[in-house]
Amino acid sequence: MIVSVRPGDLKVFCPPMPVQTEPGQDVVLSCSVEPQINLTGQTVEWTRGTDDVVHRYRSQGDDKTDQHQRFNNRTFLNHQNLENGNVSLRLNNVTKEDEGNYSCCLRKKDWVRCSTITLIVVPQRDKRTNNRPGSALSPGVIAAIVLVVLGVGVLGVLAVLFRRRTRSDLQTDSACIALR
Repeated sequence: MIVSVRPGDLKVFCPPMPVQTEPGQDVVLSCSVEPQINLTGQTVEWTRGTDDVVHRYRSQGDDKTDQHQRFNNRTFLNHQNLENGNVSLRLNNVTKEDEGNYSCCLRKKDWVRCSTITLIVVPQRDKRTNNRPGSALSPGVIAAIVLVVLGVGVLGVLAVLFRRRTRSDLQTDSACIALR
């Protein structure tokens, strides 16, 4: 089925929520075109920031001419998915330097349609403690600290109450001795 769409009716859509991953992982930057049309004959360009070409698909194939070398051999755009308007990009072996805003654009001679998605790279968890670097306290240590603070607080309240009782007992005893 051939669908005729005017350029003004075509929208590129990436989800507004950031994508999070850890260094060394592969991540998919999801993006699609609405309405769903076959994009195999179109130019699809993924960029990071304003200048870095991450991946370009043109003339029914990947075009690595201007691809930033940091992304060389690390990106994959599934050409079969283009038939359904899916322009999602897989980025392999993510590094902290990959963090940032990525734009997916459809380009023609007289128009451009773009959408942006944010990639956040979070530090890897420590395999022993399941904590991220910089979070030095494990949940067990935090629980122990809370228990100690609560215990000290309860002991403090008891000490104040005992001290008041002892003073009032002494005053009562002194008053009794004075009356005798």
